[in-house]
Amino acid sequence: MLQRVLAEVSLEGPEVVTEAANKTVKAFDELYHQAFTWNASGGDAHDDGRPIGFGGDYTRDIRVALDRYLKEARKALATSADG
Repeated sequence: MLQRVLAEVSLEGPEVVTEAANKTVKAFDELYHQAFTWNASGGDAHDDGRPIGFGGDYTRDIRVALDRYLKEARKALATSADG
């Protein structure tokens, strides 16, 4: 489903929105890969449940990518009535 939506963004939107959407998907993919690797290696966790082996703020790249995507999408969808 995500690939279908990404294809729609690529077809309908300007290139800058497509690039931001692709970076967002890549950030999610990278976190998924880290989580899969962590789980496959035995999935050790700290006492508070944080996974051992993940960097401190492991969702930062996703938040940054989503913020940029939303900013670019809003710009692309803006009209003079939004002003």
